[in-house]
Amino acid sequence: DSEALRAALQSAEDIGVGEDEEGAALLGDAKTRLELMEEHERAKKEKAEATKVLAQAEQGSDIEVLRQAMQRARSAGIATSEKALVKKAEVRLVFLEAEARAAKRRAEAAEALRLAVEGTDADALRAALSEARESKACAEDAGAFETAEARLAELEEEAKVARERAEAAKALETATADGDVEPMRRALARARACGLGDERAELVAEAEARIEELEEAARRARERADAAEALRSASNGTNLGDLRMALFSARECGVDDAELLDMAEAKLTELEERAEAAAA
Repeated sequence: DSEALRAALQSAEDIGVGEDEEGAALLGDAKTRLELMEEHERAKKEKAEATKVLAQAEQGSDIEVLRQAMQRARSAGIATSEKALVKKAEVRLVFLEAEARAAKRRAEAAEALRLAVEGTDADALRAALSEARESKACAEDAGAFETAEARLAELEEEAKVARERAEAAKALETATADGDVEPMRRALARARACGLGDERAELVAEAEARIEELEEAARRARERADAAEALRSASNGTNLGDLRMALFSARECGVDDAELLDMAEAKLTELEERAEAAAA
């Protein structure tokens, strides 16, 4: 017992033990023994306190407190004497660290989801939703997923409309450049159906004007063709009035078949001469 030894040493010193060489050696040995005993008792006490602190920390949920308690336990050398407790503490630390990582992931996923809902990137929102579900985030906010899914549907619809309008605009530009009325009509109908006129009014107006221009040109071409056919038919007949009317219409419509016009002029002259001869 260190206390008894310390008291004995004090008594020995008080009565003069140590004044001679033999006594001094005896006191020296006793002091060394006392120091060893005290060191042993300090170590024992530290082990007991470290064990108590570790046991308490293992029951808690504070990672840093548990880490410090484990470090103190290692320093105190209780790994051998308290193997079960140390192992239990190690398992508890692994569990708490995993829980902390999971909680951090859930918090980050919830924040990412909130920002994605406020944004306009459908892909980012889709990824944020997936991560939030996988990490089991927003457990306390029942409406978070519903809100996010509604926003995703909205963004996907906007993206779909944007794609449709882009495709319709490209089709309309191509058809307008090609100058074919029927494809232009179809492209214009598609553009109107997807609301392209709201954001590309100039393109739609240009296509509408081009269609009107081409339709008018086609109408005039049909009129010329009809007038040419009527003139050809009248030139093969003998009715002076029909021929005059057909020739007038052909000129008005811009028939440019010089051979047909010359033939009609010659036939008109012939019929007029016949009519004059008959009148004489």
